[in-house]
Amino acid sequence: MSHVENAATLPVAWWKSSRSEAGAQCVECATLDPHHRIAALRDSKTPPAPPSCSPTTP
Repeated sequence: MSHVENAATLPVAWWKSSRSEAGAQCVECATLDPHHRIAALRDSKTPPAPPSCSPTTP
């Protein structure tokens, strides 16, 4: 996957992480490539910011 400047432009469904605190620190997650197990993370307060992408564990 190439570099992504704006996480809001990704054609994925974002969901709130179960580790997020209510009304405070909100992290959103998305699956970018289920076959290669690549996930993206973003701060819900700044959706247009670049996401953090990483492989997931099985």
